[in-house]
Amino acid sequence: EIDSVAEAMMFLRKWPTGRRGPVYQCALNCCSAALSGQMSAEEARKAFTGFARITRLLDDDMALPVPGEGEARVHALRR
Repeated sequence: EIDSVAEAMMFLRKWPTGRRGPVYQCALNCCSAALSGQMSAEEARKAFTGFARITRLLDDDMALPVPGEGEARVHALRR
């Protein structure tokens, strides 16, 4: 379960180097931009959710945005 942009960033940093591609890089860049205030948490959530779907960590019906103190959340992320 990923509950914030910061947690998504930590998850991405632990992602295996050999499995990092353009979608991974996009999600990482978006999370970094959101943490620095250059992008909204919602936009970063969308990028991270796309990464999770493409890598089959997340099914299409599993991602539910939950508002919370300026951070977007992605629930039910499975490894």
